[in-house]
Amino acid sequence: MNDIQRDTLAATLVAEDNRLLFLPSFFGPKYMLRGEALVYGWMDRLCESYNGGYWHFYDTTNGACYMVLAAE
Repeated sequence: MNDIQRDTLAATLVAEDNRLLFLPSFFGPKYMLRGEALVYGWMDRLCESYNGGYWHFYDTTNGACYMVLAAE
């Protein structure tokens, strides 16, 4: 029998007043603009209809960077 404990992953929407701190917390203040350009650039490459938009940022219980393009 396997005794591996599985933790539940949860995500919490970042409040509007904390959005400016979200990307620098993952990429660092020095590389924040580069990290942002990489994320949005990959979305542009992967999705033909992408032309920018509003993104929701989420804090996760495992510390991952989680972003979701808002539905139009």
